[in-house]
Amino acid sequence: LLANNEWREGWLDEGFTSFQTTWFWETQGRESYAGTEAEVLDYDLDNYSEPTSLVSEDYRDFTSYQIAVYTRGELFFHQLRAIVGDATMHEILRTFYQRWKYRHVDEAAFRAVAEDVSHRDLSTFFAQWLHGVELFDYAVGRVRVRRGGEGYLTRIEVVRRSRSEVP
Repeated sequence: LLANNEWREGWLDEGFTSFQTTWFWETQGRESYAGTEAEVLDYDLDNYSEPTSLVSEDYRDFTSYQIAVYTRGELFFHQLRAIVGDATMHEILRTFYQRWKYRHVDEAAFRAVAEDVSHRDLSTFFAQWLHGVELFDYAVGRVRVRRGGEGYLTRIEVVRRSRSEVP
């Protein structure tokens, strides 16, 4: 019911379908997200990943196309869901359908809906996940624990060690 140019933005078709499929299976007790994330990280560390937003013919080979469009594309939607939460992700999907049914969609259409529904600027997230293959590298910094009231107060510093950032 939503049409997109799969040659230009295959992730919006194949990654979207893979995401919805794994989210359904998650509701049935079969978790696959962690495996997908680890798989993409391995490709990223091996410098094999290519941006998800490339035009189909611009990938170096069919394997890198499949990784970018299906696997990284799916992971993009899982990451968006993690940022906005399940209820908001459901609302994004419903609104996307309502606004665009029987019409052609693209990244701009989906991003506009995601930002409208979530009330968030997702430009950095879309840029990093769809147009780059930057590594996300966070580490635990300083940890401080002190007694407070009837328990303890723990402060943990999270240090960003790469240019990429998780919203």
